[in-house]
Amino acid sequence: MQILIEIDEARAHVLEEIKENAGLRSYRELFDNSLTLLDWAIKQRAAGRIVAALDKANHSYRELAIGVLNRVRRSPRGRNETSLDD
Repeated sequence: MQILIEIDEARAHVLEEIKENAGLRSYRELFDNSLTLLDWAIKQRAAGRIVAALDKANHSYRELAIGVLNRVRRSPRGRNETSLDD
């Protein structure tokens, strides 16, 4: 499948920075990894967990705050099924 996405210059620059910082060879590799991460994060929220960055040294964490995760409904008994509110 081929998908065409239109983004502004600022977002194109962000994509290029991410690609370079992560050592990715292509935009396809960037999107594959991005989709894997988003899929995992949605499954974690559906199971009733938070998605966060942990700072072990300071015993603190920072929860990931993106709109799509706020719309994930918890699945029955915390299974890895996903469901998004519209």
